[in-house]
Amino acid sequence: MGESHRSYLKNFAYDVTKAMGNSLLAKYEKYQTEETSDEIEIHLRELKTKASAVGCDRSDIIDPIKHFLDSHSQILLVEGVSGFGKTTCLAKALVQTQDVRRLACPLLPDWLLNPKSNSYYNTATKQTTPHPPIDELSHVYVTRFLGNTSKSSDARSLLKSISHQILRAFSPPNPPEIPEDFERLKHAFRTEIIPLASAHKQLVISLDSIDQLAQTFNALNDFSWLPLDGELPPHVKIILTTIPVLASTHQRIYEGLKNQVRTGSNR
Repeated sequence: MGESHRSYLKNFAYDVTKAMGNSLLAKYEKYQTEETSDEIEIHLRELKTKASAVGCDRSDIIDPIKHFLDSHSQILLVEGVSGFGKTTCLAKALVQTQDVRRLACPLLPDWLLNPKSNSYYNTATKQTTPHPPIDELSHVYVTRFLGNTSKSSDARSLLKSISHQILRAFSPPNPPEIPEDFERLKHAFRTEIIPLASAHKQLVISLDSIDQLAQTFNALNDFSWLPLDGELPPHVKIILTTIPVLASTHQRIYEGLKNQVRTGSNR
């Protein structure tokens, strides 16, 4: 075999390997995009259902949440026993404060859009309004009702899921890696993903029913996986709801969250 033929085979093998790698990467990215879209839609449907529920218009819960969303505060903890109305009131406050296009940004399912007129239905004003370009939106809302899906049932899956949504929403030119390892994932979430928020496009993360998370990763004892300890970047807000005590283990979840917030300066 001549040198030129060996060189040809080497280059051919390299080109084939590269093409296969690119193909697999494209399929993986498409799979991740579809998974992210499905996850967002599930929780948006839950949001729509809860926000339209009748018989739970408690202004003593809804108004403080709306005030928080319009304030400079960054962390809000909502505590109450099961059946207190935390989930429904959170959904109503989110929808009443911001129009639905922002809650869905950047992935709007068909049931929120009128495809013929490229418009959305504002539940607060009860009017149909033209849908603006994604780049013009001033807020990105990431909402999860924990325990409703496998990707919202444990701390690692939850962080991965909302990280994918945040990257889709902000579309950075050089997106950071979303690690599988939980410790690396926590670090990336704090230092590379949520800092994408800016004055131009702010980020609001709402996690309902923290108590519904699985006990894996010690998530209900050690809340360091959430950036509540003074490391929350500007232009980022987090809303958490929970019951005070987990009956099965007597864990004082609300107390643990409050203690985590007290160690930092974000309130």
